[in-house]
Amino acid sequence: MKRRIVDVRPSAGRAFIDNLWRRPRRQAERCVREAQARLEPEGRETGAGDCLQPVRRPMLLLLLGNSLGLLLLGFGLSNSRPSATHRPGEAKPWRTEAKRYLEANDYVKAEQLLKKVADAGDTDAMDHLGELYLYGPALYRDNAQARERFLKAAEAGNVSAMNHMGQLYLYGWGVTQDSVRARQWYQKAAEGGSSEAMYTLGWLYEHGWGGGRDVTRARRWYQNAAATGNAEAGQALSRMHSK
Repeated sequence: MKRRIVDVRPSAGRAFIDNLWRRPRRQAERCVREAQARLEPEGRETGAGDCLQPVRRPMLLLLLGNSLGLLLLGFGLSNSRPSATHRPGEAKPWRTEAKRYLEANDYVKAEQLLKKVADAGDTDAMDHLGELYLYGPALYRDNAQARERFLKAAEAGNVSAMNHMGQLYLYGWGVTQDSVRARQWYQKAAEGGSSEAMYTLGWLYEHGWGGGRDVTRARRWYQNAAATGNAEAGQALSRMHSK
């Protein structure tokens, strides 16, 4: 099979999300697992049947992270690895209720609940609400609202929201694409402990997105991410070592 570098455009990421939302939940979950299994360390993709629109590895890793799982699969239940949105040790009753609404595809009640909690000052709810606006069904997508919620949470110190701000700037969703600002936000999230951000920051340094290429820093951030159990970071380190 002839292999090709896959699409890096923001529209490809949107097509990927739209494709998943058109499918039943169980089928969408299977597609996610297939995509994860078929990704190669070099950022190429060998195909995943009719499940997916091809997107380049960094975008796909972000889209397959816990953020998308929150909406498609129920607050990350299908995701086994740590991610930027995993908040250990935080048992908040509204999470269980919002998860129940999302699993029942009742996005009206989920949005109402998240808005109520977010407006009361909970930065996790702000972040989850931003995810609904960014990743949710087409009817709910609002990049401007997503950015507003993420920015407010990020400025209040929410690491997951910082990671999302990096994603917005990296792919130009709701903002002018700006790799420099993307790297700055990922830096903040990585320093705050986000495994996803550590990996992505390593990739940005390795490939020179958002600034000069710096293999030493790339390796350091990959190492930091791998230490948290991030499998992709471990693969990146193996790839760099073999060169």
